[in-house]
Amino acid sequence: MGRSSLKKESFVNIATLKAHLAKYLRLVKAGEEITVLDHKLPVARLVPIEAGTRAPLESIKPKADFSGFLDLKSLPLDAPPKIDILAILLEERGTR
Repeated sequence: MGRSSLKKESFVNIATLKAHLAKYLRLVKAGEEITVLDHKLPVARLVPIEAGTRAPLESIKPKADFSGFLDLKSLPLDAPPKIDILAILLEERGTR
């Protein structure tokens, strides 16, 4: 029904959160709940993870071998385009 009086809750707009993300994550890690606002409307809540559920994330190994992709050749960047963009643009503008 009500929030525990031990938890502190703060409000932050998206732009401020983006600019100071590390600061707000430290507050959450310390036990504070952060409500994220978009034009004064709540859109999300950052809450600390419960102490018993904190465990390192495991990396997932790919099921297939992708090492062959390193051998693929890319197209040269200095190759002239095969499409004349200017001609297409002039043709399009001529029909207006």
